[in-house]
Amino acid sequence: MVTYKPKYIEQHYGQSASKANFVMGMINIPAVALGMFSGGMVMKKYKLGVMGAAKFAFGTSLLGFFLSFLFLAMGCENSKVAGITVSYTGEEDLSYQEQSLFSDCNSGCLCSTKEWDPVCGENGITYVSPCLAGCTSSTGSGRNMVGHIPLTSQYFHNCCITYN
Repeated sequence: MVTYKPKYIEQHYGQSASKANFVMGMINIPAVALGMFSGGMVMKKYKLGVMGAAKFAFGTSLLGFFLSFLFLAMGCENSKVAGITVSYTGEEDLSYQEQSLFSDCNSGCLCSTKEWDPVCGENGITYVSPCLAGCTSSTGSGRNMVGHIPLTSQYFHNCCITYN
C-alpha cells in the first residue's frame, strides 16, 4: 500500500512527485518507528508466541488497510483549466467533444498544445499557456519564472483574456 500512496497524493491533490514522496517519508518513518516500539511493548506485555505475534501483525495490517480508505473521502475539487475542465467562457461540465484548447481568442496565434506553462486569468480560470490565453507576447516563460504566474501586464502583453 505504501508504494502507491505517493502516486495517489500526486494525482488526487495535484502535488509533485518529490513533494508526495517527501510527505510519505515524513509520515512513514515516525509511524514505522512508533509501530516497532509499540509492537515490541505489546509482545512483551502479553508474552505473545509465534501464533500470537502473527495474529497481532495480521490484525494491525488489516486495521491499516481499512484506515487507508479514509483517503477516498478527502480531496480537492478539480482546477478550472480553459479548454479541459471548463470552456473559455467559464461553462463547466464540458463533454469530450466540447474540450478544445483553442478558442476565437487564440485561433490566429499558432499555439502549441504540447507545452504546459500555466497562467491564471482574473476570472479564476487557468490557461495552459500565455499563447492559449490569447497573449501575443510575454516576458519569460513559466520555466524562467517562479510558481503559478497570474496574467499581468508586467509579464504578458495584448492578451484577450482579462487579467488582474
